Amino acid sequence: MMGLRAMVIRQPALTAFVVALTSRLVLVFGTHLAHRWPLIPDEGQYVELATLAADSRINDFCCGGYGPALYSSTRLYAWQMHGLVELFGPREWILQMPAVLYGAAGAYVVTRIAGKFISAQWALVAGLVVALLPSALLHSSTIMRESLIWLLIAGAAWLVILWSEDRGLRRLVICSVGLLLVVVGLGWLRDQTAILVAWSLVPVALFVGNQRRRRIGLMVVVLLVGPWVTASGPAGLVLLSNSVPVLGSVRAWMSIEADSAIMVFDAIPFSVPEEEERARGSMPDAGAGEGGFVMPDAAPELVGGCEGYESTTESGAVAIVDRCIETICIDGECQDIVAGSLIVDNSVTASLKAIPGGLAAFYFRPFPWEAIGEQSLIFRLAAVENLLWFVLYGFALFGIRPLWRRHPAIVIFGSSFFLTAGLGASVTQGNIGTAFRHRLQVLWVVALLAVVGGERLWTRWQSSSGEPGLPV
Repeated sequence: MMGLRAMVIRQPALTAFVVALTSRLVLVFGTHLAHRWPLIPDEGQYVELATLAADSRINDFCCGGYGPALYSSTRLYAWQMHGLVELFGPREWILQMPAVLYGAAGAYVVTRIAGKFISAQWALVAGLVVALLPSALLHSSTIMRESLIWLLIAGAAWLVILWSEDRGLRRLVICSVGLLLVVVGLGWLRDQTAILVAWSLVPVALFVGNQRRRRIGLMVVVLLVGPWVTASGPAGLVLLSNSVPVLGSVRAWMSIEADSAIMVFDAIPFSVPEEEERARGSMPDAGAGEGGFVMPDAAPELVGGCEGYESTTESGAVAIVDRCIETICIDGECQDIVAGSLIVDNSVTASLKAIPGGLAAFYFRPFPWEAIGEQSLIFRLAAVENLLWFVLYGFALFGIRPLWRRHPAIVIFGSSFFLTAGLGASVTQGNIGTAFRHRLQVLWVVALLAVVGGERLWTRWQSSSGEPGLPV
């Protein structure tokens, strides 16, 4: 038994990988034996998309043109699903294997990162957090791109550590090429995340003293070229300029039919698109409509029937607003309408007002008391898991200072990504479920800081109480 314990401590990263892989395989085969697949409804769309792509019928997917857009914006993952369907057919458990492997590899990488700064025992704790946190376990056992995104972000963190060390120009160039590939890979999975990773390299390059000029030059190449290759424009400016004017519409689309919508939109008491726009026949009587909207005596004037958003990219973050945005004017006051009836405010002011609630949804919700009442089982479980997140946040606060002393670059990169990921989500997310899932993108840095803080507190307690250290 002691020999096994020693072996586990000697190889914490491998141990975390084995635990993560085993737990995910058990979940995958257990769900199929219990006939509980799919665990998440979104899994079905990737199976359908891959099946249609294998039959060269991708245009038959859903809502006219959405199939090619989804395939293009998630191509790094879609290619894998497409290839597996070509080889084995649409067997769900086979299609789940890539996500399982990426989830286990992510736990391995996070453990290796932690092992550079703390003892093997605590590094293993970091890996086990990533391996066994319920939502991470769930989303990396399904036919979804999430675990590949996490792996690439953790890989970027590992490269940042090597990138910031003074080991010569060759190491600097190799790591820069690796970071460029990570940004491109993320751009073919979730474009806004790729841009956040690229921009998080900027403060690192500016802060680290050794080879600063060379590092800044290589950083500029990564920042400009990476997003440009994935059609988000140099430094992501095309994506940014296309998205800012329609952020209200994005939040509205993300909240439609969601059980955990973050915000409520007013609705007009009639539908404006398609047949009713053409017919423009009878309109409801004036009076109070849904959501507090009051119908005036004047009939609405349709200014923009179904204005497809003219995007110059095929990126996923912008593609959502391609669906349909109408503009109607009543008594000279114009409103943007999505989904035929939801009134949206696409102003910068409205987006700024959405930030506090969006940040709360991304970092903290659902709160424990939100699990009380008529909520779904998944929502209640998420509220319970959030207690674990609060514990991790608490320990992470104690880990910032000691990790800064050991390696400032990883703290700068991790905190930059942590903050910008929350800010980006706060102005785009419309429901708690998606915000909760996207929070897992920052799990690696929370786990890393938490175990550094945990080791620091444990060492302090040992010193104050005179207790011996943990046996190895």
